Amino acid sequence: MKKHLQDAYALRSGKKRTTKKERKVRKQLEKMELGTHVLLEKYPYDIQVKEMRQEFEALWKDSSRKNVRFPPLDPHGITTLRKLAKCYNMNHRKVGKSPKCYTDIIKTAKTNLVKPKYSTIDKIMKGRPIFKRTDIGELDKREKLLLKDKRKKSRGEKASKLNKWNYAEGDVVGANATAIGQNNIGHKLLLKMGWVKGEALGPEGNKGIVEPIEAKVKKTKLGIK
Repeated sequence: MKKHLQDAYALRSGKKRTTKKERKVRKQLEKMELGTHVLLEKYPYDIQVKEMRQEFEALWKDSSRKNVRFPPLDPHGITTLRKLAKCYNMNHRKVGKSPKCYTDIIKTAKTNLVKPKYSTIDKIMKGRPIFKRTDIGELDKREKLLLKDKRKKSRGEKASKLNKWNYAEGDVVGANATAIGQNNIGHKLLLKMGWVKGEALGPEGNKGIVEPIEAKVKKTKLGIK
């Protein structure tokens, strides 16, 4: 009887050790599978909504990747990740407990078969622009300077895009605009009616002007120069 109990105990202890080893190996494999796609080091302080989109887009285009892990964010940030996951036809999974609650984004069988909902994604991009991590404490002086430089650079990029269409005094309206393509309906109609590129438009054998009248920006109260 004693030997039987000892054998049963040894068998049970062996199973527990095996299960523990299996769990450890499984966690290591999950970590290896995530690899460099764990974004904790890439975004040490915060993450912008446009950066979220970039990570989703990179995951969607890379067939060798199955998932990506985002750092702990506030509830609004987690909700934004879930909305983006839905738009990209992916699943989301919560890992850990607050304040160290990570969000895993996982591909599904539907991910590469259905095109992402870019119209909804564009609406999400117009919402809150930046989300802070919840697992970091008070920043030191160096970290605050790094974060300030990052945000300053982001604002500079945004301003440069806006300045492309901001006109100064005397600028020609639409000077940066591209020419109308051949697929344009109006362009096709003109070609059908016998118009040739470089030819004027107007009655009596197209004797009108070749170039349209330029509209120049007037922001001051000075007279026309």
